[in-house]
Amino acid sequence: MEKNKERIEKSSIFQGIESFSGFIIEYKNQFEKRKYFSIDEDFKINFKKPSYVLELAYTYFKNENIEKTRIEEAIKNEFLDVFKEKDKKINRLSKVEENKLSESFFRAILNKDSVHSVKLGNELFYKNSEKLFEIMYNFSLISTDENKLIKTFFAEKMLEEIDKKYKKYSEKDEFVEQILKNVINYFVKSDSKFINFDDSNTKEYFEKNNVNALYKQIYNKYFDKISEKYDIKSKKEFQFEILDDEKENLSISEKLLFENI
Repeated sequence: MEKNKERIEKSSIFQGIESFSGFIIEYKNQFEKRKYFSIDEDFKINFKKPSYVLELAYTYFKNENIEKTRIEEAIKNEFLDVFKEKDKKINRLSKVEENKLSESFFRAILNKDSVHSVKLGNELFYKNSEKLFEIMYNFSLISTDENKLIKTFFAEKMLEEIDKKYKKYSEKDEFVEQILKNVINYFVKSDSKFINFDDSNTKEYFEKNNVNALYKQIYNKYFDKISEKYDIKSKKEFQFEILDDEKENLSISEKLLFENI
């Protein structure tokens, strides 16, 4: 960690790295925050945004005309809040049937079981990646946490990129693990509240107070495509208007992702 920390602080984080997968290997296990919400002594709840290191690195290599310096500075800032995890291989659950996997993954996410969620999600990706994202999109689209949809959307894009580049399990398993751990751990470690679509006041409050411009951009542009690809249980409830000042209120990382979707 110390070597990478010094590199992050003093030099280019992309030096010698030629691809998104190369970035994952160089900085693996350094993409998450320890906590995503806390309660202080005055019982005030403090929420933290997820880390967007992987999403920004993906964007860096995906878009040739992007402003590389801005992306690099944003990633350096993101790295300040992440921690170094122990390198631990995710064991396969090859003997578990697909139907059982999807049911167990759903339950593990709902019960905020981090260890089992990651193992089950990893195996489900290889047996039926569409089912994995169907579950995650359904959760994210009823969540009052805007970041779940954002993280799911980019996780799908990143894993599609890895799948295109690497065909064999042995070639891509490490990249898949890093991406899935990042998004699934955010799901189970962050706050869990849901939109009551039967309550117009709840819907109105969510629409006006809980979503930023990046969420709105993804929802407006991609909800229909997501619904065509997956069995989404909720209807398209919103058509968000994105005002200029909302873009300015985005964090640097969110603004870069917004500009390059």
